Amino acid sequence: MAWAPNSVTELADHLVAYARVPGFEITEEIWEQGCVLHAHVHERPHIVIIFEGELREHEVSGSRMMQSASIVYFPPGLCHAVEFRQKTTLLSIEIDEERAAMARELFGHAPPATFVSGAELFPLSLRIRAELQNRRRSSDVALEGLILEFMALASRLLDARSETRIAPWAHEARRLISEQYMNKLRLVDIAKTVGVPPVTLAEGFRRAFDCSVGEFIRRRRVERAVEMLVGSDIALGEIASAAGFCDQSHFVRVFKAHTGTTPSRYRRNHAQQGG
Repeated sequence: MAWAPNSVTELADHLVAYARVPGFEITEEIWEQGCVLHAHVHERPHIVIIFEGELREHEVSGSRMMQSASIVYFPPGLCHAVEFRQKTTLLSIEIDEERAAMARELFGHAPPATFVSGAELFPLSLRIRAELQNRRRSSDVALEGLILEFMALASRLLDARSETRIAPWAHEARRLISEQYMNKLRLVDIAKTVGVPPVTLAEGFRRAFDCSVGEFIRRRRVERAVEMLVGSDIALGEIASAAGFCDQSHFVRVFKAHTGTTPSRYRRNHAQQGG
């Protein structure tokens, strides 16, 4: 299941409705306030829709709140943790291997944990939920069709947002950071390189990529740290230095803020899951 509880029994305690149709596994779940799903890795892409409640999600690209009407796409291979701040009802659509290529084509350009506009998609979400709860002989066909329509519309909304918001210099700034994140990067130097004032860079970068320049630098450093943690016994101090952190304590603090767990625990969890 997409939210990877600690056991099958635990999921059963929260499951409201379930269906498997060609290409998709759909679950509606209710989680009580205070429930925590510790760091875990998803092998398949999935979409999460929040109907009621509030949760905080931690992963490599950042920590974010998800509230009612939030719709989020998660790529495969993502490690994250979830804490439920309120009683939360959600719908999870996990995409099987037979549809994975389609998901990559539709959403491969999107950054991890991408929020999709809920205004246009939420009515479709409610139709999927209603079909899931009131199963009929035709439900499998209806669910498959609704989910395909949902994914197509979500992709178009993301494409439109990208085309209207992202200036060429913002792409250049992101490319520069992606190549030099392990070095000391100052906003004023990045702005000078891409040819815009620092204030324009700061405001435009946030509008384009939903995060600040500083946050994007930290994301890239955490992503590099994850690459070095998985399948190796490299010392944390060495990883901290290679990824551009000031020292090991800074590395641990930033890593935990982004993923909800420490580097050591992340390494252990990934090893236990056969990653």
